[in-house]
Amino acid sequence: MKKIFDKLDSFTFLILSMLSVFLIAIFLNMVSGISSVKPWHFGILYLAVILIIYYSLKTEYNGIKTFLSLLLFAFMVYPISSYYLYQYDNNNYEISKDLIILESLIAKDRLHKNIPVNDLIKIREAIKKSDVDDPKSISLPFPYKMEHKNIYSINNSRSQVTFTKNDSLETEIIYNNLPPLSGTKNYQLIDGINGKINLNNKLLEISLLKNYQIPFSEFWIESVVSFSSGHIKPAKNFPKIFNSLQIVSLLFLSTILINSVNGQLTVAKKKKRKKKRKK
Repeated sequence: MKKIFDKLDSFTFLILSMLSVFLIAIFLNMVSGISSVKPWHFGILYLAVILIIYYSLKTEYNGIKTFLSLLLFAFMVYPISSYYLYQYDNNNYEISKDLIILESLIAKDRLHKNIPVNDLIKIREAIKKSDVDDPKSISLPFPYKMEHKNIYSINNSRSQVTFTKNDSLETEIIYNNLPPLSGTKNYQLIDGINGKINLNNKLLEISLLKNYQIPFSEFWIESVVSFSSGHIKPAKNFPKIFNSLQIVSLLFLSTILINSVNGQLTVAKKKKRKKKRKK
């Protein structure tokens, strides 16, 4: 890995590092369960990282195009395409009851200490009427504390506000800290609250097993391993045939990785040390 980074100029390395950090954050968010990450958010970042690596290393390594193409298909093209096949027709994939129950429990746990959606709506309306930028508290009539902080110190492009009620219920809102797109005060904060309301409504539906839809994060994890866990299975013929391409791509990726470490990683029998004789 160090040899690969040594081939990159400083600017390319900086851009690749920043994109990789965002991509890793998205990965961690998705594996945490019931993520709100959208396919196109993940796809754009992943494609950008792959393209930067390719154009930086294509003259240095043989087979880099094939390897990165397989990575692109296995971790982006196939999962996103499969997810949209599911969105187009839920009957394309069979969802196990165990996964649905597990998702419901995760959603209930997420909502347990969150401020109720009805209160978030009241908070949003109160902030709309406020003449103060980034108010420190809201009363509805009970008080909600508001703690503000910047979460990206490089350019302060994003901020976080934490609403707390009675030191028990707490909700974090992350929003863009950019000039408002309109003359409305607290436009970006209100937009962030709207996003949280939509997410919590979705979690509420999942917790009640109502209008259940598998989130992209769960679908991505299952599709990356070619639906081998059994929680999600291709049901119709086209998804089954499409899944065979994923199996082949993973096979080729495994072969490339095994060949790349062949002769480098070995398991050998330890040599026995000779015991020194006591004089």
